[in-house]
Amino acid sequence: DLQIDTGNFGWAAIPIPRHDVSQRLDPHPLAVFLAHAVFVLKAVALQVRQVREGGADAGAVLRMHHCQPTREHVVAQLLAAVAADHVPALADTEEAVKQVVFPDGNAGAFHHLFQAVLLCQQLIPQGLFVRDGVGFAGRDNAVRATLTDAPSLLNDIEHVDQTGWGVPGPIALGLMPFDRHSTSTAVVPRIIIGKDSAGRCWSTTIDDANIPTFDPPPRPSASSFSVEPLTPIETYLNAVVTARDAVRSGELVKAVIARQITVRSDDPISVHSVLSRLRNSFGSSYRYSIDGFIGASPELLLSIDGDIVRSHPLAGTTPRTGDPQRDDELANRLLESIKDQIEHRVVIDVIHEMLLPYCSYLDWEPEPSVVKVANVQHLGTLIEGRLRDAHPPILDLARNLCPTPALGGHPRDLALTLISQHEGFERDAYGGAVGWLDARGNGTWAVAIRCARFSDDRRRAVLTAGGGIVAGSEPHAELAETQAKFQAMLSAIIRP
Repeated sequence: DLQIDTGNFGWAAIPIPRHDVSQRLDPHPLAVFLAHAVFVLKAVALQVRQVREGGADAGAVLRMHHCQPTREHVVAQLLAAVAADHVPALADTEEAVKQVVFPDGNAGAFHHLFQAVLLCQQLIPQGLFVRDGVGFAGRDNAVRATLTDAPSLLNDIEHVDQTGWGVPGPIALGLMPFDRHSTSTAVVPRIIIGKDSAGRCWSTTIDDANIPTFDPPPRPSASSFSVEPLTPIETYLNAVVTARDAVRSGELVKAVIARQITVRSDDPISVHSVLSRLRNSFGSSYRYSIDGFIGASPELLLSIDGDIVRSHPLAGTTPRTGDPQRDDELANRLLESIKDQIEHRVVIDVIHEMLLPYCSYLDWEPEPSVVKVANVQHLGTLIEGRLRDAHPPILDLARNLCPTPALGGHPRDLALTLISQHEGFERDAYGGAVGWLDARGNGTWAVAIRCARFSDDRRRAVLTAGGGIVAGSEPHAELAETQAKFQAMLSAIIRP
């Protein structure tokens, strides 16, 4: 009975029992299985594989997670775990789990449970921000605004917390563009499914919105794709040389030069499938989907939880080959590379200098470590501190940091001028930030990289990738680095 146009919204956060699947299945099949299927721990999935291979007892797996080992619980947990990690194998999973859990052939309500898991797999969020199963998925935007307006909007919302957990309540998901003068985007979803680092799951709804039903996920299909550069290669190489010469002359310390490619498909690209592949390959990255901007970023720009602030900048990159020994050799070379260490140090120093005035203490790792993702390896340094009482709000801190030297350069203004004059395109949200915030000032923002902007008809996607240019940069080596970075999204999109 609260009207959206008055700005006075009623929210209710209702806990979803992590293990009470059988009681919640009939009235709320999608909500219950969503918490299990989308956010289930990978450890459970590993145990499920052992069950399927005959190496573990199904009842023991459920007892370890504090469930009563009834057949309904066993089926629900097994299917949810398999669904979370093995979406393409679901067709084979039904019969496999029948054999494990129902050796006498009495499957009972098994098929109904299995179909509920399939329904969960079709949830395509209009807003998503999640890492290692922790985060938010939202549907049906209640409000769309600028990021500037988001904090006051959230503060005006009346939040009724029925969980007893102190959950964030209403949140805004947003995009912060690379261009500091461009308009930012924020959405407040009408339906949110959340999970925190303690493993607690809940739903947050606006005005008693109902979680909708979904058709089963589409079957895997093939399409024809074409990939071509949007940025002419010569334009990119010339920009790299220009940036390198500016560093060598002392005008700049570093500049980041990027380029774009486009992917075209004869058929609409399935967002559900893209997100599922990103989950399987980049589960420990910040996976996001907001307004057709989709990606998986390994880099934390800024998070605030109470008075604790964190950042985990990455700068310096080398490929991964699939050969563990070769990958270790490349990682050691990365650690020893003067060029990459300089590039990384610039980023750390700038973030440290920006955050320190607002912190009672600020610590960082003395030496960078190698952060490995599916296709590349980066140098990374974790920074953590405690904020003073009178610190700027999270969006102001994020805007001050963004774009970091890892995506823009240093000194910032000179680097951004060079980029605008020589790169040859508008970056949109690439190199900016993507994340969430709540009314209490908490939130998490990742650097918007490893991304693609999809057209409204989903038949075209524009991918952007770049690298830091310093005095020792070699243009064709930088071209190869962008090719390695493109693979994250290309492998998630293209299925010929």
